[in-house]
Amino acid sequence: MEQTIWVIGGDGRYKYAAGHLEKQGFAVKCWGVPGRENDAPSLCAALEGASHVLLPMKGLSEELLSVGGETVEAALIPYLLAQHASLGAGQLPSELESWLQSRGVYCVSLLEQEDYLLKNAYVTAEGAVMLALEYLERTLRGAKVLVIGWGRIGKYLSELLRRLGAQVTVAVRRQEQEAALSLEGLSFERTGVYGRGLGDYDLICNTVPGQIMTEQQVKETGEDCVFMELASMPGGFPDNTARLRKLCLAGGLPGKTAPKTAGILLAESFVTYALREGRMLE
Repeated sequence: MEQTIWVIGGDGRYKYAAGHLEKQGFAVKCWGVPGRENDAPSLCAALEGASHVLLPMKGLSEELLSVGGETVEAALIPYLLAQHASLGAGQLPSELESWLQSRGVYCVSLLEQEDYLLKNAYVTAEGAVMLALEYLERTLRGAKVLVIGWGRIGKYLSELLRRLGAQVTVAVRRQEQEAALSLEGLSFERTGVYGRGLGDYDLICNTVPGQIMTEQQVKETGEDCVFMELASMPGGFPDNTARLRKLCLAGGLPGKTAPKTAGILLAESFVTYALREGRMLE
């Protein structure tokens, strides 16, 4: 018997995820997906009897699943889904995930899968470059850029910017990161300290989800400096940064700048972790 994948809610990438799943031969139904018609009268009806469900990256808390203005109590989810269902989301609350697993629901948090995170980081970095070109009033070639953080996004972003001719400095916290950056031929600073000063930068990109700059340090930058926030909320810049300098809030970039690529990645990762490595389609 053919089983159906329900794609529920999400941003611009989810319609492409649904389309890619259909091209791969899966039966797909949607609810609350921008650009797709609803295949159920309500969120509750979409979940009822579903065997495989792809939820939004965010929207599921310990208490509620919220999509498209409708809510379902999280405690009801295992009783709505089919027996031994697969459930994928960006990040499932840990206590809820344990509780769902104990009731036979196979759960996948995509933001805990390293290969998904790496691929998604590249799409994010490429989108950040596109936004930088929109916000800056100059070319990236020759621009002085500070990238704060050298995780997945920071590494890809630094490399892309350097290939485009930007003068890239990376701010990190640990000495071993400084050594690695030196071997890569990249200039580095200590996060939060910025001993060489901040006045010469044209663009400052933050990838660290924690305070990395004070209001006084923001004021030390040039008036034309662009601040780009790539970290999850509340981000790392002071609350009043937008009043002091030009601020680009770039959270959720894959769904904004490359929704098709990001949607395909989302669909492929869901199939890999929720179906092939989890519950196989019968």
